[in-house]
Amino acid sequence: GGTVQAQPELTIIIPSYIMQNWLPYAMESCLWQTEPRLEVLVINDGSTDATLAIASAYAKADSRVRVHDQANMGAGRTRQVGQALSRGRYLMWLDADDFLDPRAAADMLAVADRDKVDMVCGNAIVFSDKTFNTRRYFYHPAVARTTFENPRYWKSKVLWRWIVNTRFANASNASHPDLKLGQDVVVMYDLLSQVGHFSQCPSFMYY
Repeated sequence: GGTVQAQPELTIIIPSYIMQNWLPYAMESCLWQTEPRLEVLVINDGSTDATLAIASAYAKADSRVRVHDQANMGAGRTRQVGQALSRGRYLMWLDADDFLDPRAAADMLAVADRDKVDMVCGNAIVFSDKTFNTRRYFYHPAVARTTFENPRYWKSKVLWRWIVNTRFANASNASHPDLKLGQDVVVMYDLLSQVGHFSQCPSFMYY
């Protein structure tokens, strides 16, 4: 028989809708991770530009990349599809117009393993591609095994700065609603109210 691929440590889910200009940056930032045991899962949400062609070219060049093509469903349902298809021990969502620090996966997984937690939050920098202004986005200092009683985490409920244990994410039945705005909040409150303890990684891992 053939060799069985070891389970990836992390699945990075990239929902992509008409993102040909930014998707290469997002994908390159996944493939330059210092942690090699990962998969990059691009969900093409019915794009009408070159998004699918770009993702497919990467999949051909690197076995860590998988592409799922679907008719347009919107961000929430696309994130849900990505979650369902994830093979990694942990998963995270990366928006197609964002990118990761090279140590993002290694740093976040190290905290998850050290603290034996199903969720880890990282720090983020938001930037303007027009003015090049940057700012720290709701910075949180390092913390081990805190809970959702910690009011620091009641704001900035964005999905994309967390890694989540895949088995926990699926067992929690947290669903990604079909909303234009605020769908992150619904999912995050679902997950955080069920997770028990979670940790904060001090690294700036998401841009």
